[in-house]
Amino acid sequence: MPDRDDETPESDRDDETPKERAEELAHEAAEENPDPITYREVLEGELEEEGLSEEGRVIGEAIE
Repeated sequence: MPDRDDETPESDRDDETPKERAEELAHEAAEENPDPITYREVLEGELEEEGLSEEGRVIGEAIE
């Protein structure tokens, strides 16, 4: 099965801490959404979907 350059393989994600995953989602959301409001909405949705809302709180405080 070929790896896609735009996605992290599932096996690599298993080694990430929740904080690292939240930071990765923040980075991806920022690249795809230059508008600050859209960025924040997308990031919040992604964090909630992955059960990382608490880790995202720290990222959100840094944004404000």
